[in-house]
Amino acid sequence: MNHQRSITRLSRPVLFVALIACLAIPAIPGFGQATTGSISGRVADPQGKVVQGAHVSIQDIDTGIVTTAATDQAGEFNLTALPPDHYTVSVEMNGFSTATVAAFELSIDQKARFNIPMKVGAVSSDVEVTGAAPILQVQGAETGQVIGAREIEDLPLDGRNFASLMLLVPGVGSGGGGNNLNLSVNGQREFSNSVQINGVEVTGNRNNDTNMVPSPDAVQEFKMVTSTYAPEFGRASGGSVLIQTKSGSNAIHGSALFFYRPTATAANPALSPPGTPPALVQKTYGASIGGPIIKDKAFLFLNFEGNRQQNVFAYAGSTPPLNQVTFDSAGDADLSGLTDPFTGNQVPIFNPFFFENNYYTYQLVSAKFSLSHAAISAPQLLDCEALLASL
Repeated sequence: MNHQRSITRLSRPVLFVALIACLAIPAIPGFGQATTGSISGRVADPQGKVVQGAHVSIQDIDTGIVTTAATDQAGEFNLTALPPDHYTVSVEMNGFSTATVAAFELSIDQKARFNIPMKVGAVSSDVEVTGAAPILQVQGAETGQVIGAREIEDLPLDGRNFASLMLLVPGVGSGGGGNNLNLSVNGQREFSNSVQINGVEVTGNRNNDTNMVPSPDAVQEFKMVTSTYAPEFGRASGGSVLIQTKSGSNAIHGSALFFYRPTATAANPALSPPGTPPALVQKTYGASIGGPIIKDKAFLFLNFEGNRQQNVFAYAGSTPPLNQVTFDSAGDADLSGLTDPFTGNQVPIFNPFFFENNYYTYQLVSAKFSLSHAAISAPQLLDCEALLASL
């Protein structure tokens, strides 16, 4: 027992040192994250021969972060795990002018590729490569659609839930209501989808549902992958929803919102008693802010959204009104007092019975019957047409 206690005491400083060491290690991006993109290319000289060992720099314009690589023996470079943003590419090599690819936007899960020609000259001189990232995705076979921040901000959202925009993607429709997301992709059930936020799976293992739905002001863009998935999308047979949230940048940016729905614009619920005034008051509010902690190195983005709603709800219940059902000393229930609250008419009592020859019928029983009797005599069949005509 004492030996176990000494191990516990010694483990605390060890765990503390391990925690500090983990925090000190720079973050390494996960290459399996499906919410990131990649930039690749081929570098060649004026004669079309490949350039080996060229220095490639890819800069995120908004954050200033630079990612570097070198071309291999085939003159190729490939940088992965790049978050969606605006980038520039520059290539340097002794004896050649610096080649620069103008600023372009890298979307979520996009694989952008460039053919970069080098010209003979001084490294200090620049040559701009006039070529944009190809719209046609030739580096992968999966099909889908990206919904960007512009669409999320401009298109109307019921309840400020950006998930409704997923219905704009071809092949996506409403599911059967089995979970909150409730999307059917190419005929698959709503339980067959996968949802990733910043590369992390957020669906449960019971019905593939998620309650983690970021605020529209916190979503940079998302992609709905619908068919012919790449290996990283092999978890679900329906669709894969890839969500990338916003991040801070070198420029301070933010937003604020307030939506107010007063009682004057509300209507009564359908079952409210006549003359009841509406009571609905709804308020939705929030704010977001992002900026640098250390310029070109560390960034922060915060978002908050709240919703308050007060209302009076009226609904139909199955409890009979007071004194309409009475019981005698023998345990018999008297239902003759059951009346329709709107018409005042007596409520007829129907009871199902199973007969010979496996036929079902309904017999209008007397308003007073015994609950204590286990056996009930077989009722007489009624003339259904005459009964319906009398109602």
